[in-house]
Amino acid sequence: MLEIASGRLPQRVAALIGDDTLETAHFEYGVKVWGSGRSMTDIMAFIPGDLIAVEAKARERLGNEVRDWVDQDKAKNPRSPPNRLKLVD
Repeated sequence: MLEIASGRLPQRVAALIGDDTLETAHFEYGVKVWGSGRSMTDIMAFIPGDLIAVEAKARERLGNEVRDWVDQDKAKNPRSPPNRLKLVD
């Protein structure tokens, strides 16, 4: 079901975080990747004191949560997992 934001988060999202205030939202929001490079977040929603990053999947299977897959590439950069976990906790 399509919901129009109008400065508010969808009801189901608001119920999870305890507030429905939406400050701004952006499609394909560019962010710096720790170490180097850039990544595009499909939807970046700014809420009071925090943000919500959404990676939308239309025809792809949803993967594991960051906490589950962050160690998979540890051999490439051993400093990366602790940094990533610090950002999501």
